[in-house]
Amino acid sequence: MITYEVVTGERPFGERSHDAFLVRNIYYGVRPTIPNTVPQLFKFIIEKCWDPIPENRPTAEELRHFIRSIVKSSNDENVEKWNTLHFQYYGSLEYPRT
Repeated sequence: MITYEVVTGERPFGERSHDAFLVRNIYYGVRPTIPNTVPQLFKFIIEKCWDPIPENRPTAEELRHFIRSIVKSSNDENVEKWNTLHFQYYGSLEYPRT
């Protein structure tokens, strides 16, 4: 859900009450609709993280490796998309300090 919110700029299920009914729907597999404007790469990541079988979901380390490999092998257009998303989330192209 975090990736969905970062990529779309929208709160998942923002149009619904966040109540027991929503929790039940999520438990039974209901997920927000991913807008067509989301690049296929991010749609793939979001859907992998939403897999109903926890063992099929990528770990944080796998996600880090996957995203880094894509950024390293990206063409300029993909790097620009990544930078735009990063800027929208953090407000700058500088990585936040931990």
